Amino acid sequence: MRIGRQLFSLIVAALVCACAPELDWREVRVADGGFSVMFPKKPAQAERRLPTPAGEVVMRMYSARAGEHVLGAGYADFPAAVTPALLDAMRDALAANLGGAARNERRVDVAGFSAREFEASGTQGSGASARPVLLRARLLSRDRRYIQLVSLGSPDGLAAADIDLFLTSFKAE
Repeated sequence: MRIGRQLFSLIVAALVCACAPELDWREVRVADGGFSVMFPKKPAQAERRLPTPAGEVVMRMYSARAGEHVLGAGYADFPAAVTPALLDAMRDALAANLGGAARNERRVDVAGFSAREFEASGTQGSGASARPVLLRARLLSRDRRYIQLVSLGSPDGLAAADIDLFLTSFKAE
C-alpha cells in the first residue's frame, strides 16, 4: 500500500511538473457538491436552471480561464436516479453546443461514481469570429447526483497534461 501511494505521488508530481508553469494549481473543495477538483486559479461561481429530459435542475458551476481555455466543474441533483440514457443526453447536449458529436468515449469508475470520458470538436462563435474548439469532458453520476468536468478551448491552447490533471483530479468527499 505504501509503495502504491508513493508511486501515485510521483505520478502526480510528474504531471504537475509537465504542466504550464504560469498556472497556479490549487485544490478547490465544493462542499455542497461533495467533491474537490484542481483548478489553475480561483474559479468563478455561477448557478443556472437547466432544462433536461428528466426535468429542470439547478446546475451549480465553478469555472476558471487559462488563457483562452475554460475549465469547469458543475453539479446538479436530479429528481430521480441518473440513468445511462440521461448521461447520453447530457453528453450529446454538450457536444451539440459546438456543432459536434461525442467521440473517443470510454467508461470509467471514479470514487464510486459511474463516469464517462469523451471529447468533441466543433466551433465557437459565428462568421469571421468562428474558431475551432476541442471539448474534453468527464461526466459522473451516482444516484441522483450528476457532476460534469469540462475542458473547452483551442485544440492547441492548453497542454494535454494540464487538461488531464484537471479531469483526473476529482475526489469525492
